[in-house]
Amino acid sequence: MKWLLPGLMFITMILSSCALLVEDKPVEIEYINPKNNQKYVSLKPSFIWRVKNADINDFTFDLYLSQNSELVKNNRYDALVKSGIKGASYSLENELEPGKTYFWKIVAHHKSNEIEGPIWRFTTVDTETSTDAVLSPKIINNIFTEGGPYYNAFVLDDGYIVALTEYELVIYSIDDDRKLRKFSSFSKDGFYFKKMIIGNGFAYIFGDDNGADSFCVVDLSDISNPAFVSEIDLKFSDDLKELTLKGNYVYANFGGKISVIDVKDPENPELVKELKPEDMNTDYFENMRVYGDRLYIKDISYYSPGGILVFNITDPASPEYAEWILSGQEISRFDVNQQYLFVVLQSTLTVYDRENHTKLSAINLENLEFDPENFSVGDIKNCGDHVFITLYDNSQADTNFKMIRVDVSDPLNPVVDGKALLPVYYNWIDFSCSERFVLVPDKWNGLVILSNLEELVVRNVHRDEGYITDLELYKDSLIVSSKFNDILIYDLQSSPTLPEVYSHFPKNYINAEQIYGYIEKMVIKDDILYSVTGAGFFTLDITDPSNPKLLGSLQTPGIYHLDIVLKDNYAYTAGFDQGLVVLDVSSPESPFIVTKIDLGEVRDLTLDGTSLYASVRDKDEIVELDITDPASPKIVRTKFLYLSPEKLLVVNDKIYVAISDWRSPMVISIDRESFEEKKILGVYASNFKVFGNHLYVLGDKIYVVDTNSNELIHAIDIGASNITDIDFYSDYVYISTFSKGLFIVRNDFECRR
Repeated sequence: MKWLLPGLMFITMILSSCALLVEDKPVEIEYINPKNNQKYVSLKPSFIWRVKNADINDFTFDLYLSQNSELVKNNRYDALVKSGIKGASYSLENELEPGKTYFWKIVAHHKSNEIEGPIWRFTTVDTETSTDAVLSPKIINNIFTEGGPYYNAFVLDDGYIVALTEYELVIYSIDDDRKLRKFSSFSKDGFYFKKMIIGNGFAYIFGDDNGADSFCVVDLSDISNPAFVSEIDLKFSDDLKELTLKGNYVYANFGGKISVIDVKDPENPELVKELKPEDMNTDYFENMRVYGDRLYIKDISYYSPGGILVFNITDPASPEYAEWILSGQEISRFDVNQQYLFVVLQSTLTVYDRENHTKLSAINLENLEFDPENFSVGDIKNCGDHVFITLYDNSQADTNFKMIRVDVSDPLNPVVDGKALLPVYYNWIDFSCSERFVLVPDKWNGLVILSNLEELVVRNVHRDEGYITDLELYKDSLIVSSKFNDILIYDLQSSPTLPEVYSHFPKNYINAEQIYGYIEKMVIKDDILYSVTGAGFFTLDITDPSNPKLLGSLQTPGIYHLDIVLKDNYAYTAGFDQGLVVLDVSSPESPFIVTKIDLGEVRDLTLDGTSLYASVRDKDEIVELDITDPASPKIVRTKFLYLSPEKLLVVNDKIYVAISDWRSPMVISIDRESFEEKKILGVYASNFKVFGNHLYVLGDKIYVVDTNSNELIHAIDIGASNITDIDFYSDYVYISTFSKGLFIVRNDFECRR
């Protein structure tokens, strides 16, 4: 049973005090869900909290819950729901009483220390009176499994974002909810963009122009109409690593050399200087930074002891070697500002005085969920009083990125004041930061936007295409399939709003060629996922969601499966022009086809008991079959429609059918006994889901229909077309779309599955 709870905002309040100190700061328990004095809470709520100023992995937690506040206050055993909880959430296994007020508290244990949180209260839903309260949701976060690529992104002073994709420079406006709206763009025929730096009212872009390495200048003085200014051909020996800007000079680090380009005259940029590693007795240039009259470059040499090369750029057109600093240090990445050098040395962030290079302070990154054995540093950037560091797990096929924010306003005592798991998968992170935002472009996931005002929180992930076809909830996991033949499994217990990826199948699976064609539909039964594709069928053991295992597969040449339902030991698939296909799955390791029934072009299936219904597009029919003998379905009756049926779903005594005719799409209801039809909505529907007494019609919006009266209750616009699926987990709704990926929504209406 799944519940969706009231609540418009994801609000966190700090309400506890304690004696335990970490780095001279008190450790505090912050409650997230349910909120204090919240009404209409699910009968099986998820309790979510966190710990401020300490690593949550160092703690275990006890959850106390009772209708008697004194029992909770005194830590009575009869109010103890669960002890020794690891992590920051717990979902009840048994239902609470409806319409009752409960009190709850978290007690944290760290070695010999015990920290008590405050006592909060909530009231559970009265199921008889609240099921029709339907309001609009508020989007918290979007996650996209494919897309991009984005190579750079920068914030302009007037609230716009300039982002570079492979084919165009795009300018977005950004609203108060941190959502992007495309404002203008620039592209050039035959030009493939690779890297960009912004300054002086221009975008300086490196790329490939019809096969030749090139550098071009784009005028951004009128952001509504970015205009091409000039272009020069350059001979590059390596891929471009980094760009930086000093006055009217662009420095481009290609690893094997650094090119200096004079852009004083934007219409006539000129290559004026090249630095080569061999001239500096080193092998490779990496991690280039400019500040004041100094150019800093990390040295990579098989023979030298490491460190940072420093060049004098009093004359920006002609850098001159000045000194070699931090020699002998194994530097991962560094950044620099007017006074300090911020250097990641193996597993520490170290702050140095920029002038005399004396060490001021250091933070051990091993205490920040950084494992030096498996994690590497993506990049480090200084922005005002903060330093941002991206870390990635180089032991995984799908890299797990984290961002850490360090407050360096007191360089003698730097303090970590933010962490975020980044939903990106490309193994090199180039990001930018401003006073308000942090922008993380990713070649697979698009553009990630994080708030940089208070907490480091992912607010939105923007990209143009999502291609998510299906999603299923399994225990505390969300399983998502995409058009590109991928299945991603997210751990919802880690964070419902920004879940970590458990696993990625079949990308992590060596013999992925056994999965034939695009994944169209998934169903789960008894810890096994059954899925149909454009040319096959396969089964996965998902007992351990972090390690799904292929059980069996079946190639079905000539059969394009569009849907699947399960009954006992049989799977029924919509085989399009091959009709209804029946498979024996009594042994998931060895599925095989039992029979095919020529009904016509079968698009979709729905099952209730021993009655199986199929939509047949070419015959404009709904067919009812009796599967009392599961291996031998018998046609009972047919219903002729004047338009072609697509999706269908049985809800009690009704069959809901989506008619996809482009001239007059509609949703109809067919009485199962009389087979009489009735028009419900005049909208296009890509899918149906039912929760309690509500039918969710998915298309360009989410239309909520009362299944008792067939009346439209509400239409929810999430800002994405082609909504493909929806499901509920605790306080959250997961919505997949074909146009913009996966939306995570906190909602306001109460429903029961």
